[in-house]
Amino acid sequence: MAGSVASSRLVGVTFVFELPVDLGPAIDGLRLRTVPTRAGQVRIFVRRRDGDVPTPLRQTLAGLEPFFSELMFQESDDLKLASRKRCVSVAVVSVLHRTRAKRFVLREAWLTRRFDQALDALNRFLAALGYASRSPDVGAVRRTELPAWIPVILDDRVMENSTPRGVILTALQLHDFDDSRLSRIDPAAVSTATWLFDHASRGDAPFRLFVEYAQRAYRELHEGLAHQAVLSACTAVEILVAVALGAMWRADGVRGAAVRRKLDAGFQNLLVDHLKPRVEAAGADPSVVDDWIADCYALRNQIAHEGFVPHHSAAAAACSTTMRLAVEVAELLRHSGLQDLAKSLLLKRPTEEEAGVSELTRLLGN
Repeated sequence: MAGSVASSRLVGVTFVFELPVDLGPAIDGLRLRTVPTRAGQVRIFVRRRDGDVPTPLRQTLAGLEPFFSELMFQESDDLKLASRKRCVSVAVVSVLHRTRAKRFVLREAWLTRRFDQALDALNRFLAALGYASRSPDVGAVRRTELPAWIPVILDDRVMENSTPRGVILTALQLHDFDDSRLSRIDPAAVSTATWLFDHASRGDAPFRLFVEYAQRAYRELHEGLAHQAVLSACTAVEILVAVALGAMWRADGVRGAAVRRKLDAGFQNLLVDHLKPRVEAAGADPSVVDDWIADCYALRNQIAHEGFVPHHSAAAAACSTTMRLAVEVAELLRHSGLQDLAKSLLLKRPTEEEAGVSELTRLLGN
């Protein structure tokens, strides 16, 4: 055991986040103690900056000196912090990852996992700070609130005594949108949202809460709150199943209290014994129910009963499977003659032509 520990070493990767919140002058230069994780350690340094002008990168990184002593930075000419008017604080998050590899090779998947770790740790701190300060403006940061480019410092000789040692100072592209992204929203989406809003205002949008919880799940996913995204996705599906089955039973002639009694059955029973057979009878793929149970419901139970915190990728899969299930439920409602109810779900399975165009667009975009 001692031999294996001695042969391992630490790889440090540091992300420089510009935060869209003013953490106030009292927090300037705050250093948080090392936070242990299953994969390694996380260190956070937070600094407030003044006005709209980004802090010079070297000044921002000065807070790293106690950890990265006597660094020799190699920085590209075009590397700079993006300027955003609301960004008034900078957080520097270092993730220390232990490896036994003799030669470290940087891969995108590895860097993405470390980024997920860093954002998760930072958001846990910001949530605690918002709670302690009772400030509604301080909390988890969505990925979409971060600049499109995040500076990254990579050091694969963290604990060695070679002085000065060189580190890689680069940038990681996280988003494929810019500040004009709102103009790209499909006009049809605006029209559909207006229709839903009008019907919800009149009280005749049965799936309104499903829509709101499903959207909340995606927002929480981008806030770095993977566990909360899964809980919201599961709540969305509970509403989806209850509304859909209740409507189909009433269409079958079941009334009032009898519908409520049937809905009081266990949630997994409603999925497997009632929804799944109807999905299959409608000619859809019943495996979507099993996939949702495996991807979302099982994960929800781990979170709710074991305090488990899932990875971002697992929560993303849960949200994606939730929408797949909702599409099949919409098709089931159409097959059952409940066209108006299906329309209020705002979802439909793409035709072969639409799917082909979508795939072609994706390939051309790459």
